[in-house]
Amino acid sequence: MDDDSMPRGDMHGRHAVRSRRSSARPGGRRSLEGACKRLASLVSVPIQANYDEKLGAHDEGSTWRTNIQPVIPISLNKSWNLISRTIVPLIDQDDLPAKGSGKSGVGDIVASLFLSPAEPTAAGWIWGVGPVFLLPTASHDNLGAEQYGFGPTAVFLKQQGAWTAGGLLNHIETVTGDSGRDDV
Repeated sequence: MDDDSMPRGDMHGRHAVRSRRSSARPGGRRSLEGACKRLASLVSVPIQANYDEKLGAHDEGSTWRTNIQPVIPISLNKSWNLISRTIVPLIDQDDLPAKGSGKSGVGDIVASLFLSPAEPTAAGWIWGVGPVFLLPTASHDNLGAEQYGFGPTAVFLKQQGAWTAGGLLNHIETVTGDSGRDDV
């Protein structure tokens, strides 16, 4: 690839490709832009914030948990996709496990893989099934289970206009980890 066709990032993290090819020729700029737009429309990075209070033995603790949840679909063939969904929790705990203590850092990662048909059902439902993994990645023992876990997961959803409705189910069982901790 010559220097004129190298990706260039802008301040928003978007990339454009400069090319000497004519945009009217097959494989030119328009088809590349179309492919980039299709890919970008599939990848999402939801961010979820949760606040809990009145936690701990004396109801004095609180927790902020921000979950970063990238969803990345991978086309396996014309009929099937593999969809990766990872939850990376960023946690800030105050007065937990006891008053005057607290920790901040990364919690345990939950990673799911869904095998899903490439096209929705005739009724418009999107579904997928696969495994879910609990990985003991917590930066402090108070922020995670210190256990590896594994189990089944399933997702079903329907998109209509700007709305998405559905559900995600999983069940994680402890596989191995700190025997002094409760099972997941």
